[in-house]
Amino acid sequence: MEQIDPAPHFARLFDRLAAVADVREYNDPAVYELVAECAAEARRAGALPETVISYLRRRLYEAPVGGVSDWYRAPLAERVINRAVVAYFATSAGPAE
Repeated sequence: MEQIDPAPHFARLFDRLAAVADVREYNDPAVYELVAECAAEARRAGALPETVISYLRRRLYEAPVGGVSDWYRAPLAERVINRAVVAYFATSAGPAE
């Protein structure tokens, strides 16, 4: 089974993180909504959840995130990953029975 690369689905997120780096508005709700959109897109494309998480974890630690020290990068990464996981699985949830 071919693994779907989640990178193209999250490109907009990393563009946005680069754009907010100057003003350091990483807690902007628009960033987290974008995370959710990207995660939903990745799921619809067939990316596995563990692939999405692995990609985000690696990329968030590699990405130049301006004004973010090492001690803040981990909580920021975990918030982004958490939002992505919630959105990924919310996409698959059907009506409550």
